[in-house]
Amino acid sequence: MKKTVYIIHGWGFNSKSYWIPNLKVELEKQNCNVISLDMPDTENPTIESWVGKLQEVIKNEIDENTYFIAHSIGCQTVLRYLEALEQETKIGGALFVAGWLTIGGLGDEELEVANLWLTTPIDYSSIKKHTDNISCIFSNNDPYVIKENEDLFLKHLDVQIFQIGEQGHIESEENSEFILDVFNESF
Repeated sequence: MKKTVYIIHGWGFNSKSYWIPNLKVELEKQNCNVISLDMPDTENPTIESWVGKLQEVIKNEIDENTYFIAHSIGCQTVLRYLEALEQETKIGGALFVAGWLTIGGLGDEELEVANLWLTTPIDYSSIKKHTDNISCIFSNNDPYVIKENEDLFLKHLDVQIFQIGEQGHIESEENSEFILDVFNESF
């Protein structure tokens, strides 16, 4: 069966940002159906609008051949989308790049935007009903994603962790090869 891969960008970006276009091309070469989304109001992302966008685009058309690759706040979007699913469907898996459940390095205005994402609880047991196959990529010098995130993802979701050295918030176009390798190894 052909894999369908949804790519969700991070806060302040779009589907043409950083490694997304290269990754999309490479996944399509592997015969994947790739949907790279442009999320709404990317400078002021809200849980409601971003999860709503996934629900609108995906509807209930997911199965074990459905995968997600998300960056930064897009990772929380996928988690919250899966948490809200009412059907019992399992997906193939998710790859989170520079994902966060807690965050550092933000100014006051950014913290105001991030506040609901940080304080609205996530029901991890609901997410686990839909997948037990999540991998995360972290950089050792990310200015936002503090080390505690690795522990939180492991504790709540028993993820597989991959490290990429000295890549900040993992926004470089050159990161697409590493991300593709992790996707292929994980799924």
